[in-house]
Amino acid sequence: MELLGYIALAAMGITLGLVGAGGSILTIPILVYLLNVPIILATSYSLIVVGSTAFMGLLRYRHHILFKKAVVFLIPSVFGVFTARHFMIPALPHTIGSLFIDKALVVLLLIFMSVAGYFMIKNSPLDAKNHLPKNQNIKVILIGLALGIIMGLLGAGGGFLIIPTLVLLMGFTMQEAVPTSLFIITVNSVIGFAADQHQFMADDWSNLAKYLAPAFFGMLTGLYIAKFIQGESLKKAFGYFVWVIGIAILIKEFIL
Repeated sequence: MELLGYIALAAMGITLGLVGAGGSILTIPILVYLLNVPIILATSYSLIVVGSTAFMGLLRYRHHILFKKAVVFLIPSVFGVFTARHFMIPALPHTIGSLFIDKALVVLLLIFMSVAGYFMIKNSPLDAKNHLPKNQNIKVILIGLALGIIMGLLGAGGGFLIIPTLVLLMGFTMQEAVPTSLFIITVNSVIGFAADQHQFMADDWSNLAKYLAPAFFGMLTGLYIAKFIQGESLKKAFGYFVWVIGIAILIKEFIL
């Protein structure tokens, strides 16, 4: 099962390199169900895996990042990530019990996977010129805060939600939104990891290295394959696959 987990991490990296936003959504299921990592610890590991792969991706498109314009979204999302990692997760097991919090995080993960799958299946073109309303900063701040909290709780990237926000509410082009979303995910991952209350031991770092290696290999492979295959054409199929995995998790956790 452990070998299957490493293969799955490599496949996840390939998918991330091909389809971009949403590709890392399976990191938590792989860590929890194939590599037997406790779910709260898996969220810590996932922050590093997701952040590192996002950083690799943004290096390729770094010249298109709109740093100043991204601040409106970035600041509330960073606040949300920090709040979730530093305050919410450490407090939850003491208030509602560790078993319940594990199940609650699984439910949140399933909701997140369902939404991610929907956005990938929908796959409708985004056009800021046709949709951009005015004075949307409050909406952007609230979405950034909410997504930051979710990212902090699950260790997920959320690029599939960041990109539509940047395009439809902030006027980014897709060429600008994709690398800027990778920048936001990278910063949030670093802040989330820095705020994490889990004290990493030597075993944690060695495990992280083992998990990162296949993910990096897969990411580089995916970026190479993307030169020959249009990743957007695979996004809908991957969205359905995410739904299938979500249904399998639902059955395992709450039916069997």
